[in-house]
Amino acid sequence: MGDDVKNVALNIVASFLYAGAIWLITFGIIAASAAGRRSRQLRFFGLSKEFPSCRVYVSSLDVQPYGSRGPDGTPAGFYGQATPGYELDATVPLIGIWRHRRLDRLSGLIRERLASAWWIFKDVRPVVLSSPTKSRDLVRGGSVVSIGSNTYNACSAWLLELDRVELKMDIGLSVKRVSREGDLLEEWKWVSPATESGGVDFAVVQRVIDPATHTTYFLTAGLTKLGTAGAVLFLARYWDTLQRLFRSSEFAICLKYSNWAADEASILKPELVYHSSAKLRSARRTSKLLRRLTSPRPDLLLGQDFSLVVR
Repeated sequence: MGDDVKNVALNIVASFLYAGAIWLITFGIIAASAAGRRSRQLRFFGLSKEFPSCRVYVSSLDVQPYGSRGPDGTPAGFYGQATPGYELDATVPLIGIWRHRRLDRLSGLIRERLASAWWIFKDVRPVVLSSPTKSRDLVRGGSVVSIGSNTYNACSAWLLELDRVELKMDIGLSVKRVSREGDLLEEWKWVSPATESGGVDFAVVQRVIDPATHTTYFLTAGLTKLGTAGAVLFLARYWDTLQRLFRSSEFAICLKYSNWAADEASILKPELVYHSSAKLRSARRTSKLLRRLTSPRPDLLLGQDFSLVVR
């Protein structure tokens, strides 16, 4: 009887040890598979253990009393701050890039313990905020993504005023590349959808690094709402390629969207009309990565009003 109890106890202990070993091996595989990509992602977006926050500023419109209309066209009494719906839709894929299929399956306690030992496994959750009316009220530190042009977004307006920012925006009209002295080098003009071309829109994706405040800014804006949504989508889809191309440097990219009025799917097929110099020594490697930036990918669908719907 005593031997039977002893054998049962040994079997139970062995089962626990086996299960523990399997769990440790599985945990190790999950950690190893996530570590490299996660580390590159954190570096690219400018997050660190001391500054781990990621903020997304969207445009903010000041609606006056009875300055808005309801679905039936009747003037509405709503007033105050409002945000364009298409910009909120555009944040969906941007937030989604911080999810990790395997890491997100871990319990909150295990994830917290893991992050305390290795910071790169921290659960990053971007916070979407309406742009303040003044740039001095921007919350700095970590990563800041600014969505929308300088018309209704104080963060975008402040970034576009910086001398070292290559691409400037003439709202609704054109994107301009200028020198640090302010000289015009190139210009890409918006084309009306009423023309035979079906319309041409342009958008910018720029990274600006401010070491003084430990902040990495990303400006994503277009001349129309499609261009703005396209710029955010471009950043979300290709951040890994951009990291390999530009490392830890600032960069500027101009995207062209053709026939955008008739073809909503044009948001998935941008043409790269300008990019800053890559930081790779190999011209072949650089060319390969640049081609990847405009390669079609059927991983996202479009909904109405240029909204992005993640499948």
